[in-house]
Amino acid sequence: MLASVLGVPGLPPSDYGPASQQRQRGPRGARSQAATLATAIHPRDHLGPRWWLRGTIARKLAQGIVLLLRDMAAGKLTEAWARVTKGAIAENILNLTKLAEKYRSPGRVSQDSNGRWWALWLALASLCVLDQEHVDKLSSGQWVKGRGDGLQAPPRPTCDNHDDGETPAIILCNVCGNVCADCDRFLHLHRRTKSHQRQVFKEEEEAIKVDLHEGCGRTKLFWVMALADSKTLKAMVEFRENTRGKSTTVPTAGICRFCGAPGVTGLLSAAATCTDCREHAANACSKTHPCGHLCSGIRGEGTCLPCLHGCVGSKGLRQDADDMCMICFSEALSCAPAIQLSCGHVFHYHCCKTVLSRSWSGPRITFGFSLCPICKAPMEHPVLRELLEPIRALFEDVKRKALMRLEYEGLHRAEAITTPGARFYDNPAAFAMERYAYYVCYKCKKAMAPS
Repeated sequence: MLASVLGVPGLPPSDYGPASQQRQRGPRGARSQAATLATAIHPRDHLGPRWWLRGTIARKLAQGIVLLLRDMAAGKLTEAWARVTKGAIAENILNLTKLAEKYRSPGRVSQDSNGRWWALWLALASLCVLDQEHVDKLSSGQWVKGRGDGLQAPPRPTCDNHDDGETPAIILCNVCGNVCADCDRFLHLHRRTKSHQRQVFKEEEEAIKVDLHEGCGRTKLFWVMALADSKTLKAMVEFRENTRGKSTTVPTAGICRFCGAPGVTGLLSAAATCTDCREHAANACSKTHPCGHLCSGIRGEGTCLPCLHGCVGSKGLRQDADDMCMICFSEALSCAPAIQLSCGHVFHYHCCKTVLSRSWSGPRITFGFSLCPICKAPMEHPVLRELLEPIRALFEDVKRKALMRLEYEGLHRAEAITTPGARFYDNPAAFAMERYAYYVCYKCKKAMAPS
């Protein structure tokens, strides 16, 4: 249809789209695999009336398409285009709730040849152009919806193990009654209670939650969590063990606090960790917040990281436990000890150490690696001081030499610096460091200009 509107005589032979990493949580822990639209769909698959571009595309052009769709949704073309665009984005995200149970697995939902492959990929593409209006309107809980017969909907059950009468329950246990996710985890760790029959409420399975955190669109259902970053065009899809309509038991004595893998034997506490996560456990904080959640920060930190689960006292956080670490973009923030930088953004502690240790790529000295991946503010945290000190010293050395060279060449009054609104207006240091290239001397390890 779009081809006929635009007057395109034939479909182009080339594909682009977000690169997706799929994770599946189940009885054997988490498994992950990478996929792209080009690799997930065979050219000979039956696609029905849908078409797309196959091949590769420049990132700048892809970001331009994202910007165009956002402008269309904002009504910058016409109100008619805005309604159509908003409706298409909402429909693509809600299509995940309409998938039959047999298609709720990585292989079936993304590679099915009967036409259902598009549900996941269109949902990820729609998350890239999500705005706050979609977040407010798409999130819905089945508990608060009215009944079709005009009668009032039943109230949402609360956790029987909490005394506040407000904590919502999501699981019905044949012995413990209605419990929330945290109480379910604690109450069924012991060998005497792990055999309890538990079932997730049907209303909880059908609910959908849509969020927009730091430019990343995210949708969560009971069986899947999908997240897409419009800047990097990367996505993460986590498939959770599907227990719809089934009574489940906990087959193990413990669950790893980081990867969620069951089968952690010999550790009957919420801080249990599997063998693969022991290194994270050595750096993790062992304290517990007043809300009952374990601290997701690092050991020995003066002030604990606020609770990543959105509890009281974490209002300053702009991310939560399910958000991806924007450095590695392979695991959620809750999958490893994390730190909050001075700018307010949260990343994995080991990811911050890795990116600072590797420094810049290529021979020319650059300092983009030492900036926050989200807001581009300098990375600052007490535990990173040892790694940041030599980087800051090298930065001051390059800055001093670049400014001296700029003044020597008489460019300290260039239009790029003196013109209001220019990129380097009133910032000669940034202009000089962008203009001149410096490299590390192999003898003294200081910055030097090419001869």
